[in-house]
Amino acid sequence: MLRIIRAPIFFIAVALSFIPTLYILGIVTVGSWLEDGLRKLGIVPRQEWILLVLGIVSYTGLGIVVPVYLGVRLFGLPGAIVGPIFALLIIGILGRW
Repeated sequence: MLRIIRAPIFFIAVALSFIPTLYILGIVTVGSWLEDGLRKLGIVPRQEWILLVLGIVSYTGLGIVVPVYLGVRLFGLPGAIVGPIFALLIIGILGRW
């Protein structure tokens, strides 16, 4: 009986753990794209944390904020939920997760 009570709590915890995991994967993927782009331009940052900050800002802006804004403007509340998921799906496909 105790397992039956614990199971939904466990599955909710696993589902909620996907949110920070996917956020970190998005940041790392976008950061690696930025690093590759800067290397092709001949720019090598002296501090590695600069790429981390660029990845965080880029993914948060282009992967979350812009899709939420466009989703709300075009489709309402469902668009705000589906927009970032769709952006993450595109990043996952392009990043070959």
